Amino acid sequence: MVWAAVALGGLCAGLAGALIPIDARGALPLPCAFYSMTGWPCPFCGMTRAFLAAGHGMWANAFRQSPVGALLYAAAWAAFGIGAINVARNAPAPRTSAIPVQFWIACAIVLAANWLYRVLAGAL
Repeated sequence: MVWAAVALGGLCAGLAGALIPIDARGALPLPCAFYSMTGWPCPFCGMTRAFLAAGHGMWANAFRQSPVGALLYAAAWAAFGIGAINVARNAPAPRTSAIPVQFWIACAIVLAANWLYRVLAGAL
């Protein structure tokens, strides 16, 4: 059941990235609220636009918007593939009780690096 949820979540995210309409630059019509109020990008600034740009095949634009957002699109399809393969194999659910603290530290470092990139690039 866990692998079916992983596959379904990855499929839904991947299809959303490919089907939600964007303009020719890979942008959404709504700007970031934090950026609109402060003039500074938020830690997540550009991730949605990058995810959607990657979904529409605009990979260079996606990485320019947010490297992490672009990689999340690829991760969504990877999750679909891994989940589908494990469903087909009838693999048991992973036996983990908790996500290790090192994972959360790595996520925080990646998010901080992405934010630094956005601030230094000055792009939105």
